[in-house]
Amino acid sequence: MYCKILTKVKPIFILLSVFFILSSCNDSDKVAEEIAAIPIDLKISRFDREFAASGEKGLPALRKTYPYLFPAPDSVWIAKMEDSLQIELFQEVGNAFRSFEVEEEGLVQLFKHIKYYFPEYKVPKVLTVTNDVDYNNRIILTDSLLFISLDNYLGSEHKYYGGFQRYIAHSLDRNFLVSDVASSFAKQVVPKPRDRTYLARMVYFGKELYLKDKLMPEAGDDKKNRIFYRGNGLGSCQ
Repeated sequence: MYCKILTKVKPIFILLSVFFILSSCNDSDKVAEEIAAIPIDLKISRFDREFAASGEKGLPALRKTYPYLFPAPDSVWIAKMEDSLQIELFQEVGNAFRSFEVEEEGLVQLFKHIKYYFPEYKVPKVLTVTNDVDYNNRIILTDSLLFISLDNYLGSEHKYYGGFQRYIAHSLDRNFLVSDVASSFAKQVVPKPRDRTYLARMVYFGKELYLKDKLMPEAGDDKKNRIFYRGNGLGSCQ
């Protein structure tokens, strides 16, 4: 008797499963269409290039355009322009990032998703800079500005990263650039853990990764997840 009942019920379960799958796909397609239709006016300034090409005579114009980047006197910036190591750094970044089109498209898609889930969010102006390979500050996101230090995305095998621990060098690749921006945004909206216990930090990073899954649905986990275990604590490459 039970076999007869199961035989009759089984097709119903199959139909219900197909219905829910199709409904889920339709909802996902609708969300994707709505996100794609969101207008994003992303302004990107290649300050790294402008500074490298300006020379001493062009410094006043740069200071006028980017006053928030010039807290020090002109002599400091002139010395930086003439420093051989800085000149080499500008060349390395210039060669690696002759084009920023791929990253720009990735940022546009990221901000479309952010605007969908956080409609009040104002897209910041993007400035590409160099910061002497300070990987802890590779991305700085404020209310109106997004600074991206390109000298931290030259590739894991680059000579500048030879003395770094391998898990750090691995993260210094342009493939992680958009993901790092997403992480910086997530840190602004995901509440910080109230304590520093191992479990609390795991939960916090889990929330961050969940948000990144929503903001970067097309990206693989290898680009979104750079959490690592070190010693007896949980940390992050960000």
